[in-house]
Amino acid sequence: MTIRPTGAAFQHLAFIGLILLLMGLSFISYRRIIRLNSDIELVNHTNLVKEKLEKALSYIKDAETGQRGFLLTRDSSFFAPYVGAKENAVKLIEQVEILTDDNKPQQQNARNLRVLALKRFDILALSLALADSHSPATAGNLAEGKKTMDLIRNLVAQMQQVENDLLKQREQASRDSFAITPVYLLAFSVLAIMMLAFAYSKVRDETLLRYSAEDSRAKIEELETRSRLAIDAAELGTFDWDLKKQEFNSSQRVLRIFGFNGHPSTRHQDLLDRFHPDDRGVRNKAVEDSFAKGTLAYEARIIWPDASVHWVSVFGKILHSETGEPQRMYGIVMDITRQKTILAELTESETRFRLLADSMPQLIWTSDASGNMVYFNRAVFEYAGLDHKKINNDRWFNIVHPDDKEENLQKWAQAIQSGVEFIFEHRLLNRNGEYRWQLSRALPQRDEEGKIQGWVGTSTDIHEQKNSMSALEKLVRDRTRSLEEANFNLEKTIGELKVSNAELESFNYVASHDLQEPLRKIIAFTGRILDKDGASFSELTRDYFNRVMAAAVRMRRLIDAFLSYSRTTNTNAVFEPTDLNAIVREVRIELQESPDQKPFRIICGKLPVVQAIPFQMHQLFDNLIENAIKYSRPGIDPEINISAEKVSGSEVHGANPELTYWKISVADNGIGFDQQYAEKIFELFQRLHGKSTFEGTGIGLAICKKVMHNHKGFISATGTVGTGSVFNVYLPVGSPEA
Repeated sequence: MTIRPTGAAFQHLAFIGLILLLMGLSFISYRRIIRLNSDIELVNHTNLVKEKLEKALSYIKDAETGQRGFLLTRDSSFFAPYVGAKENAVKLIEQVEILTDDNKPQQQNARNLRVLALKRFDILALSLALADSHSPATAGNLAEGKKTMDLIRNLVAQMQQVENDLLKQREQASRDSFAITPVYLLAFSVLAIMMLAFAYSKVRDETLLRYSAEDSRAKIEELETRSRLAIDAAELGTFDWDLKKQEFNSSQRVLRIFGFNGHPSTRHQDLLDRFHPDDRGVRNKAVEDSFAKGTLAYEARIIWPDASVHWVSVFGKILHSETGEPQRMYGIVMDITRQKTILAELTESETRFRLLADSMPQLIWTSDASGNMVYFNRAVFEYAGLDHKKINNDRWFNIVHPDDKEENLQKWAQAIQSGVEFIFEHRLLNRNGEYRWQLSRALPQRDEEGKIQGWVGTSTDIHEQKNSMSALEKLVRDRTRSLEEANFNLEKTIGELKVSNAELESFNYVASHDLQEPLRKIIAFTGRILDKDGASFSELTRDYFNRVMAAAVRMRRLIDAFLSYSRTTNTNAVFEPTDLNAIVREVRIELQESPDQKPFRIICGKLPVVQAIPFQMHQLFDNLIENAIKYSRPGIDPEINISAEKVSGSEVHGANPELTYWKISVADNGIGFDQQYAEKIFELFQRLHGKSTFEGTGIGLAICKKVMHNHKGFISATGTVGTGSVFNVYLPVGSPEA
């Protein structure tokens, strides 16, 4: 005969099963939190490896610069960066070896980097030892040093690319964890509440017969504690909304998320008043829709008493009566401000890339792994005079000269198939119906496994160089065989550069190196021709060469200014105590040592020590002082007065009234400017005078504005035509990182 369990025994077994299930759910929630924290630590780990690699490379470059400065000037002050550089660089690389213990190939790269760094420092030491001996080994030693330094740069770039790929994967994993954790917790919380209700209803009848009310209350409190442990581990706030009586109860964490610290008597309306005016409609509509759907889900901004804006994510579940009427809503609240900030930074980074690409004079384009074009910068559309529909897909090929199309297709197909760098000179049709010569280059972008994911390419206008090349080559052949040897060396150098460029995969290197290298060659060889044969040239020919030189120099200054501006966007720069007095002294010495610098005078009062990025502070004062010298009045030596004082934010237009600022004024006695242009002068490429009157790129003051933005400050200017200008820099007192 089969013995069946009684109803009471069955209820006991069901209760034990529910308890075990709840403990399992709590364990799963805990594992999700651990996974989320692990993903965040991996992202921080990758950023730390990249930072130490950059610092190690910087120490090696500083040592190389100090050695070169000493060899050229015999000034012992150049030993400052050289001393201790070896120890610091090797120490940082050893730290990278430890940090990459979980990535054996990357750890091996770190060991190789340490060997190359030690070799480079040995070569530097040997160069110093041979400096006064005029030994024939000096040239070979310098060549070996350059080769070793190139290997170090390439290896660091390779390691940083590996870390960048890891960073993308780990950031994606972190975002996935952020996205799915609230769903898990909401599901587990709702299920836990339902389990508690079911367990309580089943156990109550049995326990009323056998146990006292105190025992029942103790078991219920135990179950609630376990549920709250899971919620607290996820740092979630909970709420219970009685829809019939309109009574709203929330946890203390909800109050803290909404900025009500220490306000236990906060009302529901007080929470609603914290919503951003633009997001209240989002919240109200989500609540209205929840009555039909049975669930509540929305994201909105809230404003704290200190005027700071925070993001919250709200999830809720409606419980209905037997007749289907909404009775209560249980839910959770999560602070997602950090996730939103990270997303905004990524969006800003993409915007900066497109802004930089669209501001470049080069034609910039990208394709997928199969060679299909997917992106063109603004310069392409402006050059061709076509819109997106007419140039996208394969229609871009219509602007290639008919005589160049077949070879162009063949070269491009070979590059796609072999994965080698694409280099081709061809003629492209511009909006005026003119075919102009372009040098097109593209590098493959590979993943960790070496598989090509896409191509990044540029097209540089070489029309003038191409047309003048025939005449230059004929002149070189007719004049001397020594220039033929120089051309041979040039071709050899170009070949080495092509091999080096094939190993680089970053767009910044393509944009900077490929623009500057042809300019340096144009300036160098044009100068040689003028020095050697300029006396036999006609006035018109000499004028043409001088114009080529001037145009190349202007282009190089523009590229240098671009790079200087881009360095101000470095998000990994470290804030540290910075003595502005020392910064001004450094700038003064650098300007005085310039051979073409006009006489000037700087009157500097006592400046503060601030939390700042030293390099960017140097950029700021260098541009302000050089600007004051450049725009001086004829016949009057520039005089720059620099002073500092503390001011309240409430006294400054556009400042945070709750902060105190250092106001640093840089006044000059130059030509001044019309006050209506006080905002325009800080914009990129904005100039109030022609380049024939005052040289410049129109980027210096834009760099100053960007530096102040990075330091949570701002800059303004006042001027009077014919009298002078005053630039006021406002830096928050304390750390701008806070």
